[in-house]
Amino acid sequence: MKRLPAVLAIVALAVTGCQPGATEPEPLLAPAESINHYGAALDDVEDSLADAYPDAPIGSAEERPTLALQDNGECLLFLPSRTIDVNLFLDNKKTSKKAIQAALNEHAFEDLTDVEQTGPVRSSQAEDARGAEFRANDRNSSDFSIRVPVRSETCGPDDLPSS
Repeated sequence: MKRLPAVLAIVALAVTGCQPGATEPEPLLAPAESINHYGAALDDVEDSLADAYPDAPIGSAEERPTLALQDNGECLLFLPSRTIDVNLFLDNKKTSKKAIQAALNEHAFEDLTDVEQTGPVRSSQAEDARGAEFRANDRNSSDFSIRVPVRSETCGPDDLPSS
């Protein structure tokens, strides 16, 4: 009889499909809200990397955010990539991951994945509760960016704020 409450709890979890510790996804933001929210996260990663590597030039690789409609109907916002003239994960993996993670923690991202290597490119990524994906890649220099699903009816350029 002492096991009955535990068995009922397990049955309830199985029936509802819930897992202990699982969190509900955050509601999607409109493109302009996402640009503000996740642009701030990229700014903080840039600042953190600038502190870690004060002599490494950092810049923006692209000019404007873009939207892309996926085959599954999801609208993704791609924020402009940032670049830094240092190999984040070759010789500097521990310093780089610490600097990036500190900034991502301020914006409720999960922990960075272990660094993976595909050919000559090394990368690490982290996600948040809205499904935003931060990704950092390195080869000879490095870039980092965020893509995030957004709430958009047309998923077209008219959904983006004008400069």
